[in-house]
Amino acid sequence: MLGQFKDTGEWGIFVARGTRESGGQPFPVFNLGRELPSREQIQKRLYEGDVRRRGKEIVDEIDRHFDAEQKKLADIASDGAGQLSEAIDSHMRAQGGHPFPRVFVPATYRKKES
Repeated sequence: MLGQFKDTGEWGIFVARGTRESGGQPFPVFNLGRELPSREQIQKRLYEGDVRRRGKEIVDEIDRHFDAEQKKLADIASDGAGQLSEAIDSHMRAQGGHPFPRVFVPATYRKKES
């Protein structure tokens, strides 16, 4: 599909997506610039970019790349949250005011089972 970005005014080629994640919104796969080229120029550029045949493949490739980047960011955020948690725990223990103090009973004080 041919469409225009509302926020930038640029023209582009969009591929329809029926996935739930995208809300069925078309996905841009090819930018044509601010000035709309002639029909012949658009067809030539689409042919050179092989967009008609590879449009879905391009979208799938972009989705895979996006998912991989999201996983990397989630892993970084999880690691950061773990490090922050450990730092808070260490600081609170050093200050003696941890809300959940740990109590370790040495083996010599444990009741011996008979």
